[in-house]
Amino acid sequence: MLLALALTAWTQAGSNAAAQEPTAQEPAGQEPAAQGPAAQGPAAQGPEGESLEALLNPLRPSWYARAEGVALFRNVQEDTTVAYAGQLGTDGSSIALKRNDLDEQFTGGGRLIFGHTFGDSRYQIETTCLWQAPWVATASTSDLSSLLNSTPGSLFSPFTNFGNPPSTKVDYDNFVQIHEDSRFNSQEINLKGAISSPEWMAMSIMAGVRHVGIREQFDYYAQPSTSLADPTVFDPSRTPNTITTHTLNDLWGPQIGVLMDLAASPNVWLELEVKGAICDNGASRDLDATIAGTTYPHDHVWQAAAAYVGDANITAFWRATDSLNVHIGYQLLAIEHLALACENFNESLPALTDQTVRPPLDRRGNVVYHGPHLGVELHW
Repeated sequence: MLLALALTAWTQAGSNAAAQEPTAQEPAGQEPAAQGPAAQGPAAQGPEGESLEALLNPLRPSWYARAEGVALFRNVQEDTTVAYAGQLGTDGSSIALKRNDLDEQFTGGGRLIFGHTFGDSRYQIETTCLWQAPWVATASTSDLSSLLNSTPGSLFSPFTNFGNPPSTKVDYDNFVQIHEDSRFNSQEINLKGAISSPEWMAMSIMAGVRHVGIREQFDYYAQPSTSLADPTVFDPSRTPNTITTHTLNDLWGPQIGVLMDLAASPNVWLELEVKGAICDNGASRDLDATIAGTTYPHDHVWQAAAAYVGDANITAFWRATDSLNVHIGYQLLAIEHLALACENFNESLPALTDQTVRPPLDRRGNVVYHGPHLGVELHW
């Protein structure tokens, strides 16, 4: 923010004023020491020879509010295979559907920032709320030949290692679909303080608390052939198989960071913000499976463990009026050690069909959010 810029200019102005004060009790008849720019030497210069005072405008708003529209791309490095065309290891078999077939794209969201400067001090307090609209994607594959020719489906499931050996309960499918839903939000409060820095730059350090919430759902749906013996006859045991996995990540932890402002002109400057947090992640999972017409609900699983958040943001500001700034930038947010729904999709048929089994919670997931943002800041 403008705190660090204003503090540097305020300090420079104070130094110049002190240098101009006459010394006490000069001897009678003696001319006072020369004062003014000639005696002080050249003023600190910024880009294109402009004075530092002009570049680092001493405006330090007592209050400020920022509203931004953001577009975030969600990137997950997980490529679970959910269907094979043909039995794995046989001639002509190939991957028919995997998690990366989901269409990942930018999703809209918003960010609100509200801050206050403590009088003429170097300290500010700031709160931030960031959220993303639900990210939803669906992908599917089908065996059209089995549908047209009334033959058993050729799609094999991960529950039998893709037909090794095949099972009439979960293999010989003619349609498989996966669906993923992810919701993200983040809140933080930070105390900022200006520190000494080069004349052409202003810096602040910060410390605070951060919360991140990530809720996800991963659905698997498979439609088997009607009957293996006679595809034209309906077999009640050949009903759709579904697996639903819900996960929740609730992160709380301390955060530190640094803020740097680089002035290009009196009305344009660049801001770079880098933050990191070590959080306690209360992660949980709910798992339900329906196999061959029977539903197997599993107990809720919860675990707490460390998770890590890294946040980098670069923003260009333009002062439109004395009380309004316009800005555009790009943010990258990386989070490690999460329980992602797609990574908790269980592929063990014995575990899925036994309600007493509680499959372990997988907390090794990593996700990266990145994208542009555009907004305005009002200060008073």
